[in-house]
Amino acid sequence: MVALYGAQLLTRASTEAANVVFDVINIRPQSIDRNSLPDIDFFICPLNALLRVAGLKHEALYTDSYVCIGAKDNKKLYSGMPPADFLKLRHVGWSALPRVTFNHESMLWDDLDQEANYCLTMPNYLAFPRIVANSDAVAILPKRLAVTLMGEWRIKWIDPPVPVPALEISQVWRPGKHADPTITWL
Repeated sequence: MVALYGAQLLTRASTEAANVVFDVINIRPQSIDRNSLPDIDFFICPLNALLRVAGLKHEALYTDSYVCIGAKDNKKLYSGMPPADFLKLRHVGWSALPRVTFNHESMLWDDLDQEANYCLTMPNYLAFPRIVANSDAVAILPKRLAVTLMGEWRIKWIDPPVPVPALEISQVWRPGKHADPTITWL
């Protein structure tokens, strides 16, 4: 989120809300429950990441899709490829948990009894283009992010040949913060 919108957020805040200060933190969704919510005004995250915590309020900000990226010269990655061939490729994946593949796409694939060949997982999409541009691995990441990184790395992207859910990014907050001016402003 910060890589995509940090500069625009600061620019807008400088003219509309000069006293607002942003502290960006990484927090694992599985470590949050209603009784242990940290003193955070709001989260910007995929809709299903925190809504499992009963009572949180939310508002959709935008919807994105996922794309699959690979090195520009990776001939094994091509549009229209069979899903089974795609899943056999070496994958870099996002995961909130070390040594466990926990992400939107793998949850869906589990339901379909399919599994990708993960060789590396990490909780940060920003390193994916560097890794896939210099290896035979492929990765799935949000399309808006992939588009912004196309000029920086020798990568290409295709629509994933397997089902991947839409990515709805939402603002999520505790009920007591509903009228907070910062949340209303954002």
